[in-house]
Amino acid sequence: MASISNDPNGRRRLQFSDANGKRQTIRLGKIAKRAAESIKVHVEHLLNASLSKQPVEAETAQWVASLDDVLHGRLANVGLIRDRESVLLGKLHRRLHRWQNRC
Repeated sequence: MASISNDPNGRRRLQFSDANGKRQTIRLGKIAKRAAESIKVHVEHLLNASLSKQPVEAETAQWVASLDDVLHGRLANVGLIRDRESVLLGKLHRRLHRWQNRC
């Protein structure tokens, strides 16, 4: 489902087709082939979960939670995950709503 491409400058990129059939690219930069393969596996798990409307596997969910902001943002930009800001805003909104209901 996903493939890794090597650019002439030594950088790697991951390409896949999203749920709408649109080709998406995640630029990985200069990383080891093994690291790129690991990212590819998790991206495929995220794609499968999205397409089948099933929850993400626990290992992939932990991996997403441990990502740095750069890669997390790149995955969010292609629609594989929600960006951290929207998750935080959602939590804040729920807390404010609960607080309002107490008053």
